[in-house]
Amino acid sequence: MARRRRAVSEVSLFAFQDVMASLIGVLFFVVLMAALSIVERPAAASGGDAPAAIEAARARARALSTEAEEARQRLAALERARVTGSDPRWTANEVRALHATLMALHERVRQVQRARTQDEVEHDEAEGRLRVTRAEADALDAALAELRDRARAGPRVAYIFDSGPGTPEPWLVELSAEALRVATPDGAGAVFSFGGDSAQTRRERFLAWARRQDPAACYFVLLIKPSAVSWGYELAKTLSEAGFRFGTDLLPEPWQAFE
Repeated sequence: MARRRRAVSEVSLFAFQDVMASLIGVLFFVVLMAALSIVERPAAASGGDAPAAIEAARARARALSTEAEEARQRLAALERARVTGSDPRWTANEVRALHATLMALHERVRQVQRARTQDEVEHDEAEGRLRVTRAEADALDAALAELRDRARAGPRVAYIFDSGPGTPEPWLVELSAEALRVATPDGAGAVFSFGGDSAQTRRERFLAWARRQDPAACYFVLLIKPSAVSWGYELAKTLSEAGFRFGTDLLPEPWQAFE
């Protein structure tokens, strides 16, 4: 009686191929997500945003270095495992593709590092320009303060007026391109300064105040500086048309009739 031959079971590699395909697919997905997470270099920051931009670039460089190291480790594990695969050529192609992705990540890391270095250089240059600008502003402030002190220290002019019963009260009117001021002769009484964005505005405000005065009780002495010659005599004519008596005198630009 013939013996029945035992059925021989063959080794199937389909399950292992599925595992390898899933592993490689997961690795591709991880590397792809790492590449997509890399952002382009932000625009150069201005003013106080430069330090924040530099710190952000450093953080991106550190993150890219970590992702590259993880990809390198996965690539090494895949190279060790490819010898057990059922299709070595297909696995080798996948390994080469992952290696190319790793090299691209390394290049992006180098680009971020170069961008960080450029940001640091631009930040240092901006700080240097800011220091120069501040020094120039301080020098201009000092020069302006000196000019103001010099103007306040300028010569004072003195006038002698007739006084007595029934004598009209004189008003000193100092005219310049920058100011229009009125005071009593001794400068101890009220001092009126007529402000405005332009000389025309200051003249109109002065005339509005002058028209409220009594022409019989006062008259005006116009002290005209060189910067106000072009319109000072027109102002005198307007006062005359309004019934006021007036006198004129030229006053050097740095001189003052009153404080």
